[in-house]
Amino acid sequence: MTDHRSADRHGHAPALLSGAEIWLDGQQITLVTGSDREAWRACIAERKTLDAQLEQRLTKPNPRQHIPPIMPSRLPAAPAFWTWPSLALCLAVVLVQSLLIWNPGYYSHDELQWAAAALDRPWHELPWMGLLDWHTFQYRPLTFSLWMALSRWWFVHPYALHAAVVVLGVGNAGLLYGWLRRIGISADRARIVGLLWLLNPYAVATHAWVGALADGLWVGFGLIGIVYVQGLANAAASSQAGRWQAAGVGFATTLLALLCKEAALVLPAAYWISWIGLGRRRPTLAAALASSIAITLYLSLRLPALLDGAATTSAYAIGTSHLWQHWAEYLIFPALLARLHPGALLLDDFTLRHGLAIALPVALSAMLLRQRWQLGALWLLAPLAALVPVLPLPSSFSHYAYAASVAAALVLGLAVTGLGKAGKIVLLLWLLLVSLHGGQIAHKMQTQGQIQARLLADIDALRRRQPEQKLRIAATSPAQQELLRRSTFHIPSYRGSVWGDWVQAVATGSADANQLMQPDGHLRALSRPTTDRR
Repeated sequence: MTDHRSADRHGHAPALLSGAEIWLDGQQITLVTGSDREAWRACIAERKTLDAQLEQRLTKPNPRQHIPPIMPSRLPAAPAFWTWPSLALCLAVVLVQSLLIWNPGYYSHDELQWAAAALDRPWHELPWMGLLDWHTFQYRPLTFSLWMALSRWWFVHPYALHAAVVVLGVGNAGLLYGWLRRIGISADRARIVGLLWLLNPYAVATHAWVGALADGLWVGFGLIGIVYVQGLANAAASSQAGRWQAAGVGFATTLLALLCKEAALVLPAAYWISWIGLGRRRPTLAAALASSIAITLYLSLRLPALLDGAATTSAYAIGTSHLWQHWAEYLIFPALLARLHPGALLLDDFTLRHGLAIALPVALSAMLLRQRWQLGALWLLAPLAALVPVLPLPSSFSHYAYAASVAAALVLGLAVTGLGKAGKIVLLLWLLLVSLHGGQIAHKMQTQGQIQARLLADIDALRRRQPEQKLRIAATSPAQQELLRRSTFHIPSYRGSVWGDWVQAVATGSADANQLMQPDGHLRALSRPTTDRR
């Protein structure tokens, strides 16, 4: 046989080999003699050691890409999405969104006042809010401009206007899905969380009310920034370009969100919590710093106007005596059936539904804290951070907790995999009550919209038929007095007919009433003599 030299893949050349013994070396067969056998064995052992070291280097996780401690170390695959429960969930979401869209009326006087400003005048004469009007209390130029345009286009077509708001909400659910996917949640589980979020009472109430457009917009801009930055953190944790890009996105989306609503002041907290809880990655840190800079610049311009407005407007008066009361209301409300808003719910008579609405979230919080205290703390603190701007206000409203519901959904998406059987039962019961409550709110909002649509049509007909007749309208029952007040409060005009002081709501049973709003919204003339003409 011919002698030859053989080199391994690491460049180590064994001694001259010849003889009759065959050694299998990968795909190479080398013939060695007895005298060279020990040298070859040493060479093979050395190469195996180098192979093991190479394998270890290739499989060693990147410290900037590992799953952070606050998340489960391994996220098991979710059950298949297309199962009967998931299909039932999809059907429920479609039904609720349909109730929101097919609403022939509106919820409050806000929509009517904006329509009065938007209709019957040229586009260039519309009262747009300018970017330089930052000295006003409610400085929301993006929201108000979009609302003005939507009212101009679609106020007379309520289905289209409601559909626009619902589409915005569905888009935010899609962004929540994208956020969950970027932090390691499976596609099926992220999809389920997004659908469940669309059924929660805070989201339903916000998407049902055109007047809450600002909340959908600022949360949407915030989610766009967070999802984009999380993608940069996953893909380019060590890239300087990625960090600068994250900073630019964090600054821009925070600024856009602030131009929609002041509540976007909480956005830096979302970035900081993401940085602490999702791996301390540099792009997230850059975005958190840039978002904080945007908030600082905003407050340097807007803080005097905000404080003056809060001091002179009772609905926005700031107080600290009811902070914990409001936090409790926002925690209890999602599972408390039959309520439209969380305000003053602690003053209700205590019933079984109140007991369930309190016991289930308390038990869920305890189980999350026991499972992993970081997740339990995040479950309590992340929604609380989103509520900071509204907790000092005098009243609690559903749309105020819109952003908090996104934070809660995100934490539950992370935590559900580690819950035991008892924890999953508690979570399922709570989610069932929350979803039923969302469906109730959708039905209630549509019912009120139908009543308002009939009321407005009858008032409009009377104003056109008898323009010199003052309308003093009372509700049949005190329970409908609030709906009547919202539908007639400071409405200058409606579809071209002048209202102003000609149309006013009076108390139920008032002697001044000449029209009675019936339970279905239609008006019935009262025969009692009144001084109806000027």
